[in-house]
Amino acid sequence: SIPSIVAVVGRNRRYRFVNEAFLRWVGMPHDRVIGHTVRDVLGRADYLRVSPWIVRVLAGETVQFEREYAANGAARIFAGSYVPLYAEDGSVDGFIALLADVSQQRQEAVRLLQLSQLDSLTGLLNRGGLMGVLEQKLREGAGPAMALLYIDLDRFKPVNDTHGHLVGDEVLKEFANRLRSRLRPTDTLARPGGDEFIVVLYGIR
Repeated sequence: SIPSIVAVVGRNRRYRFVNEAFLRWVGMPHDRVIGHTVRDVLGRADYLRVSPWIVRVLAGETVQFEREYAANGAARIFAGSYVPLYAEDGSVDGFIALLADVSQQRQEAVRLLQLSQLDSLTGLLNRGGLMGVLEQKLREGAGPAMALLYIDLDRFKPVNDTHGHLVGDEVLKEFANRLRSRLRPTDTLARPGGDEFIVVLYGIR
């Protein structure tokens, strides 16, 4: 009754046991699965994708992976494990397959990563996000052909003082959009804070 997908497959690659979650996942009744091969149940295309993992688990290796599947018109991410199943004589007699839907966790991880690296007002990289990009570019050897522009808006404080912070926020968003429209898709634009912006240009001689 657990939500994770569970199956037991013999060395002959035929299903010995599956739980209800597995049957719902493949959309087949019990008698169409038990005794049938992985290829029969999953189909040729999916079987070819998982076959290398089956070879490894039948050789005695525990295999862990992530796969993307289409479910109800939406992409779902599953974390999977193939665990060897041993006979009494110590030989590998098959394997146990476990699949868990981790789509929500992955989406939340992406959301948290974006929150930690993006400026919530303009959608540009924040200081942390910019440092991550710069470190990656320097590791790739882009340093000698890289230009960094530090831009500070003059007379911005009177905008906030006279018209309020909501208007000031709109000015910052508009300025960010104008900068973005002038840059190449390969360049980097960031707002480390306040009325400060940083542009990084690549391939500059």
